[in-house]
Amino acid sequence: MTRARIDGVFATWEHSPLQQPYGPERLSSQEEALLANPPAGVFVDCLHFDPPFLVALGAASGERALVDEGARQAVGYVRLLQAKTGLFDHFVLEGSPRAYGPGWGRGQGWALLGLLDVLDELPTDHPCRQELAAAATRLTAVMIRLQRDDGHWYAVVDDPASGDETSTAAFMAAGMLRAAGSSISGDEARAASHRALEAALKSTGKDGILRGVSAAVNACTNPSHYAHVPRDFVVPWGQGPLALALAERLREEGAPPR
Repeated sequence: MTRARIDGVFATWEHSPLQQPYGPERLSSQEEALLANPPAGVFVDCLHFDPPFLVALGAASGERALVDEGARQAVGYVRLLQAKTGLFDHFVLEGSPRAYGPGWGRGQGWALLGLLDVLDELPTDHPCRQELAAAATRLTAVMIRLQRDDGHWYAVVDDPASGDETSTAAFMAAGMLRAAGSSISGDEARAASHRALEAALKSTGKDGILRGVSAAVNACTNPSHYAHVPRDFVVPWGQGPLALALAERLREEGAPPR
């Protein structure tokens, strides 16, 4: 793992787990070359883990340098991966002029929860706070606009042909309710969260398992990959967000989560 300075901030570059695309499309010769010798990359999934950990550790230990590092990394993710639409791309490769994996549904959940976790611990006067809050606001707004009438989102949120995938609803049920309880958003996000949780619960069996969750997406330079990830897996990135969403709803209702 290395760090690279991007637009005056540090981003964390990691080994890139590129793969052949799910589905019928094949990689171009240029993409095959990347697959054979993948450069390091920055991945939206890690926005939910690395910056929040550093900021929380710094806040708990009193080490301001850790808080600053986590905030700078979060800004790096935003500048590298958030598109003008407000949605996050999945990843960018070192040396590449573009990002890959636009509109991946669960990726929007990783991004929103990561941004909110950082903002929860960040001092109100921190210089990165305004940019991170604005990124969360843009993401929340576009996801509200793209939510379907049934409360779900498509696997690629702006592509109806990509079909159903349920973990995005669980992520957004948790994230949007948290956003509504802060200055990030308001009643519109709360209503979207309630619809998303209802949709996720309708997709949950009597055994408590959220159905229709996709397998590990990994990373692919071909955009069709994200519409063809196999689904209906029992995996932490489906069941965990559902538990978070239920906990947030209990907090909203004033009942302590058990």
